[in-house]
Amino acid sequence: MNIADSWVLGDSIVRWTGVQFNQRARQFRIDWEGYSGLRAEELHSKIQFGLLTGKTPETIFIHVGGNNITSNHACKIIRTIKREIKYIIENFESSLVVWIFILPRLSWNSSSEIDYCKKMNSKRLTINRTISNYILSFPSGRALNIKSIDTQTPGFFYQDNVHLSQVGYEMLIDAVTETLAKVKTQKYVEI
Repeated sequence: MNIADSWVLGDSIVRWTGVQFNQRARQFRIDWEGYSGLRAEELHSKIQFGLLTGKTPETIFIHVGGNNITSNHACKIIRTIKREIKYIIENFESSLVVWIFILPRLSWNSSSEIDYCKKMNSKRLTINRTISNYILSFPSGRALNIKSIDTQTPGFFYQDNVHLSQVGYEMLIDAVTETLAKVKTQKYVEI
């Protein structure tokens, strides 16, 4: 697989990972398109823009939904993400589509209250599990669970407790690049 034909689409986590990725000389190119504050229902226009600009990536990674967790019911978020995954698969027929599990946060909606964070994390896990099962039902669907980025290990998060630190972004970069080597043979990758 030619890594230069990869597109990562999503929220500000993707945006800042792309900034860090592009700051260092790399042996390959990945198109990182992240948008601060991107919500699941806004993904459609970004996909359409990719279609209009002639994107034909071999692999499309999606990381979206984290910005919906505090304000939408899990069922609504799941419905929206499923619709967008189906749209991507139908319009990029020759691409592998990889769902990147929504990453954890130390704080949700500016709240670090333990019970609230546990509730939001539980919702995140439900969404990840459901979307993973859904995308794996498609022959071109894949799932990436980055378990190595967790809330228990110090140093993965920026001071806002939402975004990743430089170490966290490097781990995400490594997870995406390692997954590119495996997606042809493995549908589910855990890193």
